[in-house]
Amino acid sequence: MRPSPERIARLRALGKLHEEFVLRNADAAPFHPEGRPEGSDYNVHHVFLEMPPAEQDEFFRRAREIMGLDPVTGRRLDGPAT
Repeated sequence: MRPSPERIARLRALGKLHEEFVLRNADAAPFHPEGRPEGSDYNVHHVFLEMPPAEQDEFFRRAREIMGLDPVTGRRLDGPAT
């Protein structure tokens, strides 16, 4: 079953948000591959994983809003499931 147009739009917005945060934090995020398991995709995601905690908190707050969830609790807001 294909996702609804609303869900597709939300996922696209979530992807754009992720890109924004990665680009904003790319220069400040250290690269620490030590101790990562073989085959890890850390090299692909290290910027997001290593960005400052406040940036991660802001990302998840905004991501929850995009997905129709309460930005603080993550609970689904009233309305149809998406």
